[in-house]
Amino acid sequence: MRVPPFAPCALVAAAALGVAGCTSTNGSSAGDFTGAEKEVATTIDHLQSDIRAGDADKVCSRDLSKRLVDTITRKASKSCASALDKPLKDVSDANLDVGKGAIAINGNRATARVISGSGSDKRRDTLTFVREGGGWKLDGLG
Repeated sequence: MRVPPFAPCALVAAAALGVAGCTSTNGSSAGDFTGAEKEVATTIDHLQSDIRAGDADKVCSRDLSKRLVDTITRKASKSCASALDKPLKDVSDANLDVGKGAIAINGNRATARVISGSGSDKRRDTLTFVREGGGWKLDGLG
């Protein structure tokens, strides 16, 4: 069964509520940026890679903010990795395209406008990030 396209970040944020996936081409965003923008793009690349690998432990420990992990844990009534394990296995691919000018840094917070999916299934979202533990972590949508 093919899972309908949906932004991987929405999968993570709503993992306790259902399964989602996306299909598109593979790629890396970080090479197009410098400084803090490159760090945010690297987090996006890690998120894509960890979702593709179905590695819920890495998604929860490396890619998500503490606040988002706590939210997933609370809503699922189990660990973040346990909550994401099955949904990540159902994702057929994960791709987030981030273009020049799509990342904005504001102190310890950042946003990135991304496109996921392909063809008529393309979806545009804004991801929010927070600087945490010396790096950037996905903190949600919006």
